[in-house]
Amino acid sequence: MPDREFQELERALLQSGIARVYVERTILELTEHRADLEREALAAGMSSEAAASAARTSLGSDQTISAAILARPELFDWSHRWPRVASCVSSALFVGAIAEAPVVFCIHRAADIVRWGVAGALAALLVGSLGAWLNWMITLP
Repeated sequence: MPDREFQELERALLQSGIARVYVERTILELTEHRADLEREALAAGMSSEAAASAARTSLGSDQTISAAILARPELFDWSHRWPRVASCVSSALFVGAIAEAPVVFCIHRAADIVRWGVAGALAALLVGSLGAWLNWMITLP
């Protein structure tokens, strides 16, 4: 597991819209490359602090690395590459969820719906028959 040295870079890339898979791979590669540079500096006779500093300096600043990654649009996640499509898809999913909500609600309350449906049908039958009877009474000579 990579250390948290590049945590700020990771956060900045994710907030900029780079896909998580590319961010994780980049952080892993940077961590491994820093370790290789540090190992080479130690083999050259540097102290561990100087080797770590030289390795980090050799990689470049977080801003430089971030700018190089952000310059490649193919690394952005699809919602940042095609914002209009993402907006349409999210709207369609929302409309679908709105239409699905009553169905889900009704599935879990089938017995209550049947009971209220029967009660409503009986009430409609009673009111309809009373209306028909009153209409028949009014039309009598």
